[in-house]
Amino acid sequence: MDGRPFIPANTPKPPGGALLAAWRSPEDQQGIMDIGVLCKALLDAVGPQEGAAGRTEGFLVPCDPELLFDFNLHKVLHIYALERSTMPNIKIFSGSSHQDLSQKIADRLGLELGKVVTKKFSNQETCVEIGESVRGEDVYIVQSGCGEINDNLMELLIMINACKIASASRVTAVIPCFPYARQDKKDKVGSRAPISAKLVANMLSVSGADHIITMDLHASQIQGFFDIPVDNLYAEPAVLKWIKENIPEWKNCTIVSPDAGGAKRVTSIADRLNVDFALIHKERKKANEVDRMVLVGDVKDRVAILVDDMADTCGTICHAADKLLSAGATKVYAILTHGIFSGPAISRINNACFEAVVVTNTIPQEDKMKHCPKIQVIDISMILAEAIRRTHNGESVSYLFSHVPFAGRHGKLACSYTECVVVNRGKSLANFLVVNQDVRELSFHCRSYQEQKNDVQAVVISYSRAYSDAPAGHKLDTKSFQEYL
Repeated sequence: MDGRPFIPANTPKPPGGALLAAWRSPEDQQGIMDIGVLCKALLDAVGPQEGAAGRTEGFLVPCDPELLFDFNLHKVLHIYALERSTMPNIKIFSGSSHQDLSQKIADRLGLELGKVVTKKFSNQETCVEIGESVRGEDVYIVQSGCGEINDNLMELLIMINACKIASASRVTAVIPCFPYARQDKKDKVGSRAPISAKLVANMLSVSGADHIITMDLHASQIQGFFDIPVDNLYAEPAVLKWIKENIPEWKNCTIVSPDAGGAKRVTSIADRLNVDFALIHKERKKANEVDRMVLVGDVKDRVAILVDDMADTCGTICHAADKLLSAGATKVYAILTHGIFSGPAISRINNACFEAVVVTNTIPQEDKMKHCPKIQVIDISMILAEAIRRTHNGESVSYLFSHVPFAGRHGKLACSYTECVVVNRGKSLANFLVVNQDVRELSFHCRSYQEQKNDVQAVVISYSRAYSDAPAGHKLDTKSFQEYL
């Protein structure tokens, strides 16, 4: 195996019949296609595109998106008789708070969720029992700070401690929505309020956590509360992708922060989209109640996109939407990483002037979507899965975000790792790029080919409907990487 990519045998046949020889025979339902035969048939049909260094850079394969939206990597591993994970000595366990997200992360990594039983005694004490050996394993526990926050936090602490005393080599807490993140400082001089985020950090460390992975902390300085490594992931790449795919007028938009604290977040997104930004200064009399709002910036005759890390009762963003509309905005969207939506939030959103309120799935949103058609969800399981993979393999996690490009000459984004799934055996692929999204071409490039030819096997699958009618056998234009980087 020379490291060239292949596609799983259960992917539908492409149009035109160019790759028919590469697919499993329908009569041989129990057989497993030899990887070498599949790769040879695929490469013979498509033909490699040679780069400047004389090595294979990649090729394009059209896929049926209907299959891929419900794609399960564990099934692909089963097809290729790779029952053991592509990453050895790793276990992923799910807490009770968000099992759907945990399952998606495991599926994207080609793993089965670890066996764990959680229950409560009659006096409401939490009981956790790990159902399989974790000795010497790299353990990841997924538990979001939502729902019954105190119960879920205690469950996470007990799970971490249970794995640690069971001789796990490393325990990483994957906390998509960090609990108590808003209690990161004393708001008033002379206040006797505690800094509860620091207390949670201490509890996680004392329970035995060796590493924390979270997303869009309410205050980035919370990372300094820990004496262990903390990776604060960002939803920005997924937000950029959603804006460009779902807002036709995005080039005539203004990115708006609903408070001064989010200015850095919105300026980063505005810079990458090459659009203007604005912010709203708010004065609070008490928590969850805004007294006065002042808009700083111009939104007249533009689409206004409110971007924030979280929304709880939604009083702030709904008042901000009214302010933007009265200032001349043509449409108002809200994009939030964590949609808490407590109390009157749903009724406020339904009565507000939003075109859509977009949130990620760091918190379960299924029930709320049933009562509010304006809510849309961005899946961030790929970001978390890739962070776990990179952490386990000792690769850079910051690379995921430091290499998100600015808008190119044609307004295209060069990097969108949320588009595809990469499974590797042996050493992992170093880099992954998707280009030419607007012209229905899927391309990829892995710099690690040359160094890891004998170790790398990869499965690359497109999740975008836009690629479904791409011409079979289309070759990758390697020059496009230089144009859009």
